Amino acid sequence: RIVEPPQHYAYNREHFRWVPLQGSREYDDALRMLSPGLTIFCILKTLADFGVKMNWSAVLKGLKSAVDMELITGEQRSRYVKHMEDKVMQLLIEDGPQSLGRATSSPLEH
Repeated sequence: RIVEPPQHYAYNREHFRWVPLQGSREYDDALRMLSPGLTIFCILKTLADFGVKMNWSAVLKGLKSAVDMELITGEQRSRYVKHMEDKVMQLLIEDGPQSLGRATSSPLEH
């Protein structure tokens, strides 16, 4: 559930700053036209501050937003988290005992 309504901005090139938009109809229309997968990508890209790296807590936050927006189910989110935790554990095991000594009970914090 989204607690506060989003605020949309447009970049004003003349003044080199972001300015709030009065309405969000254009944004809402564009968002409705995106596929669920592309919408999730956009959520994650935003949380990564448009970069190429993000931490696990940001991924979890993005997936929670996707559930809140009904793009995926809570079960799909849980399955993805479990899959990634299993992958990390597998990599830690492959790296040997020295890696396992640094691991916690959950390789990825929730």
